[in-house]
Amino acid sequence: MEALHSLATIPYDLVLMDMQMPEMDGLTATGAVRSYELEVRSGQGTKEHAAPSSLILHPSSPSPLPIIAITAHAMQGDRELCLAAGMSDYIAKPVSSQALAKVLGQWLPKMRDAWGVMRGA
Repeated sequence: MEALHSLATIPYDLVLMDMQMPEMDGLTATGAVRSYELEVRSGQGTKEHAAPSSLILHPSSPSPLPIIAITAHAMQGDRELCLAAGMSDYIAKPVSSQALAKVLGQWLPKMRDAWGVMRGA
């Protein structure tokens, strides 16, 4: 619930979504975000007004918002489950800095360009 509230108050370029949270798991939270985005795209809602589960994305957040699963669940089929739930990508724990940089670079092109310059690539 805190993650959804945070999405309403802070503009995010990307969300790293933990799969196991206390009040709502990552699949359910992702479903709420994707349902809201679909409502906005279909013209039934706006980023500034009521949405499913009281979700209101910050107006500066991209749509669709990239959501990356971060999970200790690394069983066969878990990646597909996350993608089917509407997540954009998947990283298994323990997360390596290389895996995180690769995913962030894929979903945040502005950062990829900046990191390439910073790293001398």
